[in-house]
Amino acid sequence: MSGVNPYNLTAQANTVSEFSVFGRRCELRMNTDGYVWLRITCTQGSNYGMANACKIEGLSGAKATTLVDTTITAGRDPIYGTGDNWTVGSQVCTPAVRWTSYNLIRYTGVSDGCGPARITYDPVNYTEVIG
Repeated sequence: MSGVNPYNLTAQANTVSEFSVFGRRCELRMNTDGYVWLRITCTQGSNYGMANACKIEGLSGAKATTLVDTTITAGRDPIYGTGDNWTVGSQVCTPAVRWTSYNLIRYTGVSDGCGPARITYDPVNYTEVIG
């Protein structure tokens, strides 16, 4: 697992998929250079962490490859930004990773105690995949 600080990327980025759970909004962000990352926004202050259980996987057929994992059990990839769990509107991001060698991107979780939520996204056709 490796990635770059998404705040250091300069290519245009957009939110391509998102979901909300108690107190958090999770966006899958993608830029024109082929990077994806999660941006987590505090929508309601709480004791739950901002990004303590986020995961991004690249899917090729039936095989899933973990690209980012911020869970403690995985050794925790870094979190970028200065957002905190009590300040509404504050944000943090996972590392940005290249997705271009995968057919689908699956992203999971937001924070401890909130979720799990899992969405699969097709970056080629710009659609969420059901099932």
